Formats: sequence, structure tokens, C-alpha cells
Amino acid sequence: MFAVELFFNKEFDEYVRKVWMHFDKKGISYFMNRFENLSPHITLAVYTDISDLKGFKEQLEIYFDNVSPLRLRFDIVATFPTSGTIFLAPTMTEELQRLHKDYYNKLDKYNN
Repeated sequence: MFAVELFFNKEFDEYVRKVWMHFDKKGISYFMNRFENLSPHITLAVYTDISDLKGFKEQLEIYFDNVSPLRLRFDIVATFPTSGTIFLAPTMTEELQRLHKDYYNKLDKYNN
């Protein structure tokens, strides 16, 4: 399984990690804080299989070379019901929606 994830700037990354630690200390949710090598992120796409991984990586690099940083807002706190993971959901802005649509259009041949 493969995922394409968008990562945050240092300040927001640190903020989210502090929230994870707070939830862990209060006994609300420990999953994210104790998951090794996990960074706060937005998952843009998930693939069960990519037959041409080298070509995919090349196209991914070309695509993201032309993408500017996004301004995002997170207005919703939600949970994944199966794991109990608490997450901040991004507000769907025109910019985020355009990125999502454009990504799937440009890398369409890898969609499975």
C-alpha cells in the first residue's frame, strides 16, 4: 500500500504534536502520539498497488515541483471510528479542492 501525504510547516507540525501529547496525557487518545515515525499530514491519495513505481515517483516529483504551499484551515475535530484516532479535518477550500482534482487528473493512470 502506498500513500501520498501533504506535510505541514514546522510551526503547525509542532502545534499538532503538542495536541497529540495533550490528548495522550489526558487519556483521551494515545494512538497518534505513540505511533513511531508518524508526522502530522493530510493524505491526498492511497494506492493498493503501483506497478510502475519508478515512473510514479518521477511524475509525482514533476507534479509537486509546480505546486505552491497551501493556506489551510482546520475547523473540525473528528475521529476515525475503527481506531478511535482523533484528527483535525481541513476545511475544503477552493485551493485544496483544486489541488485534489488536479492531482487526480494529472496522475490518473495510477488510480486503481
